[in-house]
Amino acid sequence: SAPGIPRFRRDIHALAVPARKLPLFPWLMFMSITYVVVSVVYVAVNWMPKSFWHQLVWGPTFAFYNKELFDEKCLKAYVYSKEDLAIDWRDVEAHAKTTEGKGYRVLKKLVEGAEHVQMFRGKGGEQDYWGWVQRVWGLGIGVGEK
Repeated sequence: SAPGIPRFRRDIHALAVPARKLPLFPWLMFMSITYVVVSVVYVAVNWMPKSFWHQLVWGPTFAFYNKELFDEKCLKAYVYSKEDLAIDWRDVEAHAKTTEGKGYRVLKKLVEGAEHVQMFRGKGGEQDYWGWVQRVWGLGIGVGEK
């Protein structure tokens, strides 16, 4: 369900999940703090030089392509959904395309009807999801199709 880049509305959604069942007043307090934190992070990440947030935001994204950390022969798999409100599917596809352009093997699975980190609940259910995971593992260790 990742990688993605910070996006205001999606970050609000992701951080608001724990507050869904709170009574009104605690919910308002939680959401007020959430809006302030996300606003500060959004401005800092998108308007400051990338070096400012390198270790937290951009470093992990760029490290994914670092051939000193990840062997070029490794398989990089992406499972994502258009219904994911926390991570934009277009960010995942862009990351996969860049990864492929860097010479890595890439396998993608777009799951219909799944929310963030719940891909096993999408179309095809758990059987389809775990079958895909097993395929990834097999391809990663050299078993199955190339």
